[in-house]
Amino acid sequence: MKNLKIIGLLLIGFISVFGFLYWFLFTDSTEVLYRGKYNDKSIKVKQITHLGFSTNTYSYSIKYGNLDPIYIDAHSTDNRGVPYDNSVFGAVKPFYFDSSKTYNNEITYDELEEYSMLYISDKDFSKTAYLEYEVFFKNHWKKFQSELAAHNNGFSLKIIGIVYGDRTNFIKTFSGIYENKKFNLTITPDGQIELAEADKPLSLRNSGFENKVQMPGKILLKRKREIGYAPDYKNFTDQYGKHISDYFTVLTKEE
Repeated sequence: MKNLKIIGLLLIGFISVFGFLYWFLFTDSTEVLYRGKYNDKSIKVKQITHLGFSTNTYSYSIKYGNLDPIYIDAHSTDNRGVPYDNSVFGAVKPFYFDSSKTYNNEITYDELEEYSMLYISDKDFSKTAYLEYEVFFKNHWKKFQSELAAHNNGFSLKIIGIVYGDRTNFIKTFSGIYENKKFNLTITPDGQIELAEADKPLSLRNSGFENKVQMPGKILLKRKREIGYAPDYKNFTDQYGKHISDYFTVLTKEE
């Protein structure tokens, strides 16, 4: 009985230490990078550090006045630059405050060359709240970025415009059967083309296309030497029953 009590105490101690270490090592931390004012309303920028085993990742929040904060992270921005065409937004009108950046048909791995839209989710923000943020971005964003850079605090986001809507609203997804499994071909607003099993979205497969939509012309360019190693997409359709060719021009690249 005594040994059981000792073992129990040791287990409790181990669980407590493990819990503390987990909290200490993997709990997100926040740091206020900037405080300011615009239009007699406060502006607060926070950096959120997400701790990991081997590396940390960062996201940011911007809070304007009494509005809920906008989070700038992988869910609200694109990875590979500006939209390939404004038609991706459908009836939603994007608001640009920097139109000098152009779409790149190739993926560049130089982060200094990457720019993105910021998606303000219609699930989280009313249209009234969005319009208040739009006024802030329209009239103050460039000055705001300069002030942040002057503080030398690592905030180096290159946001060129905002869109009212969740980013997922503007991703085109075509689903079909390949190798007797359901696959999804996704095309994001920044033009990235990715193929993956529907239940394994992070396990990317060879799509047979160039990595990005080719502009002008909204072209999906097939790599001829790899056609036999990818779906033919004849049975792939979107939620409306439309095929890839209803949105894009599909061409084969001559090697």
